[in-house]
Amino acid sequence: MIKKIVLLLVLVLPAAFQANTEELPADSSGYTFDEVIHEDKQLIDRYFHELRTPPKSLDQDIKIFHDLKKINDQTKIDHQYLNLQKKFESTNLSYPKLKSAPFKAMLKKGSAVFSPVERKYFNTNYDIVFNTRLSSDNTMFVELLDKKGEVLYETTYENIIPMERDLQILPTPSKFTLYDKTEKTYARDDVFNLYTKVLIHQELSGDSYFKEVFEQDIKKIENTRLELKPLYSVMDYNFYMGLSTSLLRGRIVTEAESMDFKSLYLGPAFEIKLHGDENFFITSGLAFQKSLGFKLRNSESEQSYKQNIIQINLDSSYQIKSGNIVVGFVYKYISTTYAGDEASASNNNPSTSSYASIGLSLGFGFNRML
Repeated sequence: MIKKIVLLLVLVLPAAFQANTEELPADSSGYTFDEVIHEDKQLIDRYFHELRTPPKSLDQDIKIFHDLKKINDQTKIDHQYLNLQKKFESTNLSYPKLKSAPFKAMLKKGSAVFSPVERKYFNTNYDIVFNTRLSSDNTMFVELLDKKGEVLYETTYENIIPMERDLQILPTPSKFTLYDKTEKTYARDDVFNLYTKVLIHQELSGDSYFKEVFEQDIKKIENTRLELKPLYSVMDYNFYMGLSTSLLRGRIVTEAESMDFKSLYLGPAFEIKLHGDENFFITSGLAFQKSLGFKLRNSESEQSYKQNIIQINLDSSYQIKSGNIVVGFVYKYISTTYAGDEASASNNNPSTSSYASIGLSLGFGFNRML
């Protein structure tokens, strides 16, 4: 009996240990894990075929061989699994890394990005448009590229909004306007925006002053004024400042005669936009004007006066193709001083007096960039 046991040990153990050291064939990377385990068990079962129906008198010895089989079986399985894993990893590393073509995408505000260079994470404070690329390594992540096409940041796909298709369906601009590079550090060029109004005023004036001068009733005082008002537009504040020049021609009609007068005025003017946009807007203005020679003539004589005017206007402007049509209301407070000799002033002409004038204005306004 002892001889039979020794003979079995001599035949079985070398074959078992030889099977334990076998490796997968060179092309075993194509096997599945279940196929490897199944083949391994068949091999072990064949090695221990003679021990499956041993004599009953050898129960104790057979138990030793069964324990040896379990140890050998587990070692074989572990060995095959490690080899399979190594084969899979080496094969996987041999696959080429595929990159998608760069496409435009917007990185959402508040997204977390990773910098491969600095090895740090950052958060975005606003939406940013990047050239973006996908990689076959992990399609859940995207690469954010710089102008040279190099990876600047990495983030998850859920943090971006692809824009490439939206950009493709947008119409191409028919004309591009190129501007010379400025050396100034601020964004808006400091240009001189000149807004000019040319207005005709039709006015009615009070007659109290001239009624006292001529000592007779005044039927009416009519005058027409042509005003030129160049204004500098301070666009950031909807404010205008400039000059107001006007040429006045009018007539005083009394019971006995009619007298003509004319004068030229000059002074500063200010306006502010109250309401509206480029198509329609309302402005209110204030101007101070001084006469450069007020002459009153009748058939026999000519008298000179000096006048100072405070003018308040309210204008509405309607945009047309070549500029603005301006319609407005004008109120003037006029201070008049007689500029003749003292004798005439003491007789009929009071030295200084004032009266009011109201009227409507109609004209044209246009912008010029200087």
